[in-house]
Amino acid sequence: MKKLIFLILLISGCAMNSTIPVNYTPVIPSSTELVKTRIVNSLTSKGYDLRKTDPMVFEKEIGNVIISALYKTKFDPTPIFRVTITLIQIESSTKVILNSEIASNHGTAFEHVTKTKANKDVDVLLNELKQ
Repeated sequence: MKKLIFLILLISGCAMNSTIPVNYTPVIPSSTELVKTRIVNSLTSKGYDLRKTDPMVFEKEIGNVIISALYKTKFDPTPIFRVTITLIQIESSTKVILNSEIASNHGTAFEHVTKTKANKDVDVLLNELKQ
């Protein structure tokens, strides 16, 4: 049993590899409206739904079987990735405050949130914003 748990954790660690910290705040040399448009276009093209606009909250069901198995509950078998983004205008630049998390039992009083850096879509978004 211990070997099985170790194997699952090892595989999930490989699946969740990421290079960004949990709370990453880059400064983009562009207007807030342009950065907001680029973020919405990028994340919606990757299957995220925009749930809230200020701060921007995007949600997407987790498609990875291993991550889903680790975070599902008996009440909610489909955990979600949630990305919360706040934009702050600093002169002619925009500071992007980004939080990535996994939520199970989302939308209920029993919601459990785990902060994570394991979201490849967020890595791609940050690389797109830097260009």
